[in-house]
Amino acid sequence: MTRSKIRIFYHFVWATQNREWFLESDVEQEVHRLIQSLAREKHCDVLAINGMPDHIHLVIKAPATISASELMQHIKGVSSSTLRQGEFKDQAFGWQDGYGVFSLSRRDLQDVVAYVRNQKVHHSDGKLKPSLEDTNEEVAD
Repeated sequence: MTRSKIRIFYHFVWATQNREWFLESDVEQEVHRLIQSLAREKHCDVLAINGMPDHIHLVIKAPATISASELMQHIKGVSSSTLRQGEFKDQAFGWQDGYGVFSLSRRDLQDVVAYVRNQKVHHSDGKLKPSLEDTNEEVAD
């Protein structure tokens, strides 16, 4: 019996509502762990997660059984609900409506993972890659 070999790599980026700085260092790791757990629930391997106080980057290997939109609906929906009941119960926390998702080739995967892991350095030295930071669905490539 032959089996299919499927490798789908995605880079997601999404922001907090109104780009509020909710993801400060004191809660950042907790939020990242929650997102990693939610991705694993959908049988995704998290290859990198990082961000800034107002946005998150996530690189995953996904199974063919879930679409990018289903995955984001799960991650953003459950995480915002969980965070509003816990860490941010006294604040108006939420994620923006949209997100960016980019499919990655195996050739580009290592570079994007490194970029995500070094988010804070890229933001502090101004060496951003705009194509990897975009969450605006209306902007053409």
